[in-house]
Amino acid sequence: MTGSALARVAAPTATTAVVTTALAIAVNLATGQQHSVWLWVAVGGLTLAMFGTSMWLHHRQTEQPEPAPPPATGVELEAVRGRTIDISDVRSTGTGARIADAQVLEDIKISGIRAGQPESPHPQ
Repeated sequence: MTGSALARVAAPTATTAVVTTALAIAVNLATGQQHSVWLWVAVGGLTLAMFGTSMWLHHRQTEQPEPAPPPATGVELEAVRGRTIDISDVRSTGTGARIADAQVLEDIKISGIRAGQPESPHPQ
C-alpha cells in the first residue's frame, strides 16, 4: 500500500474504530445498572457517528487516483520527404517513432530524442 493510499484509509479507519468502541461502551452502560436516558441519547448519537464514519471510510476507499499521463511518442513524422530516414538514440515512454505519409528521397537523420517521463537521477 502506498503512502497516499495509507493516508486515505488510516484516518477514517481509526475514527471508525474509536466510534465503534465508544458505541459498545455506551450500549454496555445503557443496558447495565445505570438506566439513564442520557446514555440512550449517547447510543443514538454514536450510532449516527458510526454511520458517518463508515460512509467516510467507504468514500475514501473508492476515490480514484489521478490517471497516469498517456505514453509519449519519441518521434512523430507526417508528410515527410527524404532519401533515407536515420532515427537513433530515442528514449520514450510510448512509441519510439511514428511516421505517416513519408516519401523518402533525401537523407533524414533524427537522434537524441527523450519523450515522456524524465529520466531518474538514480541508476536502476
